[in-house]
Amino acid sequence: TEAWQSQDLIDWQLSGFGFKHPESDPCTTMLTFEQFGDDIYIAGTHGLARSGPIKLWKTPAASFPKGTWTPCNNGQPIRQGKHGELCLRNVDGNAVLSFFDAQAYKQTALTVAHPEDDWGQANAVDYVTGQELPQLYGGYISPDSRLNDPDGMKFLVSQWLTADNSAYH
Repeated sequence: TEAWQSQDLIDWQLSGFGFKHPESDPCTTMLTFEQFGDDIYIAGTHGLARSGPIKLWKTPAASFPKGTWTPCNNGQPIRQGKHGELCLRNVDGNAVLSFFDAQAYKQTALTVAHPEDDWGQANAVDYVTGQELPQLYGGYISPDSRLNDPDGMKFLVSQWLTADNSAYH
């Protein structure tokens, strides 16, 4: 997996490093990561196919990005189903995971106090559906998001014309 970086979320550059994947795990196709304490947590799914569950790993921040990934949740998915476009962020000290739910064709955000908490008991918010925004894509958490503030959570959501794969909006 390649890692890209941006200072403004508009211009992106290849960072020059990649990740050492767990052996033969298809959930490492699309990744997102964030630091919580002394560890980096990595959430992954099957990618643009939007065909698999979400899994979680961690690695010590001091060895990131080349350290060994340790499976969380006993190696089991933290969320079953078909997912894509993941975004894991530390928002006000809480773990917030946003994703595309392919089965329900919607964007959802889950919040737990710590990434290794039970995601099945997370606070869940569906913030856009395919009926509201056809050809839905994305759902990335804006860096200036805040929990428990009116209009505090902000998401970057895109759409594209699948007939010709024309530009994102």
